[in-house]
Parts: sequence; structure tokens; C-alpha cells
Amino acid sequence: GKFNPHPFTVDNFFALLEYLRIAVQIEKDTYFIPCVLPLNDPNPVKFVKECSPALLTWGKNVLPQGFFPALIVQLLRRKSAPHFRPSRGAKQLRRAVYLNSQDGALLVVDQTSWFELYFSGEILKFPLMLEAVEESSRRLADRMKIHGYGELTRGVRCQRVCCDAPFIHPGK
Repeated sequence: GKFNPHPFTVDNFFALLEYLRIAVQIEKDTYFIPCVLPLNDPNPVKFVKECSPALLTWGKNVLPQGFFPALIVQLLRRKSAPHFRPSRGAKQLRRAVYLNSQDGALLVVDQTSWFELYFSGEILKFPLMLEAVEESSRRLADRMKIHGYGELTRGVRCQRVCCDAPFIHPGK
């Protein structure tokens, strides 16, 4: 091919990162890039005392590789309510990201086979948050052309030791 004498600028680079759902611009000259956050085990102690998490998984109980950081970017880019922003007061981790909205804080945790969602706001607002994450997940899966993982399913942890599906049951 032809050699392009024009340099690849920083603006071009960030435009490419946004297009690939790797980064999202949250302020002028400020980008949030979930896949470069520190990699520590998530510790949702703050929310665990207040509520049990809702769980989302695909039918095969595995999350597609790279899906979690792309989902965080997708949530931050939402045009419709609820609108999310990265929480400035919480430690952000590669597998556990705190997002603020007008209705409360949402902790999204990547557990490899499912997402855990903890919400600190008014409980009646949680279905709206859950719907936003589900809708963003489906849109992202379509955009990334992810097929063969089954349907996105919501559920809760099973508390029975003898259960043959110990981690998740489809929600009603």
C-alpha cells in the first residue's frame, strides 16, 4: 500500500480506542480505560453488607474475553437514563468498577463466569440499573458479533449446598 506521510496523532489514537470500546472520554482531555486499571481481587465489602448481588451470565456460564471492560465503556457512553460516571471516591480495579448515577452507586464485578451487580441506591431504582446493564450487554454483544454463548440470563446465588447449579439460577 501507499505510505501515509501524515502522522498518527494522539487524537487519532484516542478515537481508535473509543471506536474499539477500549476507552471513553469522560471530560475534555480525560479518558477512562477500564482494561488498564490495577488487577486486584474485587472486594465488594461495602455493598455486601447492604445487599446480595444480582448476577448476569450468558447461557454457557462464561463471559466472552474482553467483554467486561467493553461493557464498562458501553455503560459510560449511554445516551439514555440512567447515566453513569466513574466513581472518583472508590478504588477502581480491572475486574471491579464503581459507577455513579443520579440514583446511586453501582458496583460491577467480573467473576469470569458472570457479572455481579451491587447497588447502593434506593432499592426501587435497582431494576432500572439492571435493565441498563442488560440492554448495554446485548447491544455490545451484537456490535462485537458475539454468537454461541447463549442468552443473557439474570439470577441470584444459590444458597443450597446440594444444588447442581451452585452459582446462578435464572430470575423470574
